[in-house]
Amino acid sequence: MDNWEKKLEDFFQNQKEFEEAHKGKMETDRAAKTEVRKRAEEFTLQVVEPAFRKLAHKLKQHEKKVLIERGDISSVMEVRSKNRTEFIYALDISLGTTMATVHVKYKATNKSGRPLEEGDKTILKDNREADISDITETDIINNFIENYTRTMRMGRMA
Repeated sequence: MDNWEKKLEDFFQNQKEFEEAHKGKMETDRAAKTEVRKRAEEFTLQVVEPAFRKLAHKLKQHEKKVLIERGDISSVMEVRSKNRTEFIYALDISLGTTMATVHVKYKATNKSGRPLEEGDKTILKDNREADISDITETDIINNFIENYTRTMRMGRMA
């Protein structure tokens, strides 16, 4: 057997031994991640969607058109005014082995459609990254309002 063949055989043998030694942990991690994903899907349905609906209802009272798109573990809300997009708020859940966190991306535009601000943040609780089990509908609403009102004020000044 040539040297390269031996190296390749050794590699595959080591890989097989590693997988066998860690098989239980890998299955446990996969099961844990499946459970975290299920919690994220429930969070999107039971916390995020109601928060977005409440915000949409209130924004519509102020002559804003609101479009909401929901995925399994993500949601996007687009706020339109006078047939133009003024604010997009996208919420995505990042999955870990034991924890799921909420990440927000937003983009605001001025009246001419030029970008005012774009942001990418993690929703924090007590100044630290929080699991979705610690984040409430009110937290989602307050985060939206904080980013929306700040960027819309900037648009008035621009």
